[in-house]
Amino acid sequence: MKIQIGIEYFMVYAFSLAVVGYVLSVFNVFGLVLGGSSGGVATPTPSSCYITPQFPCSAMSISSNTLEAQVEFSNTGSTGIKFPGQGFTIMISSAKYTGSCEAVKNSGSSSNAVTYSGYAAPGAEVLCSAYLQGATIARGSQLNPSFSIGYELCPSSTSCMSGLFNTTGTGTVYVS
Repeated sequence: MKIQIGIEYFMVYAFSLAVVGYVLSVFNVFGLVLGGSSGGVATPTPSSCYITPQFPCSAMSISSNTLEAQVEFSNTGSTGIKFPGQGFTIMISSAKYTGSCEAVKNSGSSSNAVTYSGYAAPGAEVLCSAYLQGATIARGSQLNPSFSIGYELCPSSTSCMSGLFNTTGTGTVYVS
């Protein structure tokens, strides 16, 4: 009699544990527990950005420590470009921040020296940055900012055509 009671006791609780395990595994598949593969804690994708085919964007970053947003791209056009003082604007949520752009490496140059203030020769790598004054940005959060870059077309580092051009871009970035 005692053996029968022990076996019944074991079977009831073993069955209950099996049901609880099954329910937890189903929840895990749907990402409701433990950050499963279909939901829960998402695996971040790399930051990305897009400007125009003429200016392929190579990197975008936002730092929660320095409150600085940066966009890096290349001038693949056949003409040099020059950036006016505060020619970079980035919009995060409904806030707008301004900054500047400069060539960090001009084509054919082995150094990072800018040959002309704000001038980027064809093939040059350009870095635009803006300080996000007063922003509260959590590390690890995902943002989808948009930005605009004002520039002039310049056949040489000392002469530019009249008229200011503007291009826009978007990005997805995980705050570091």
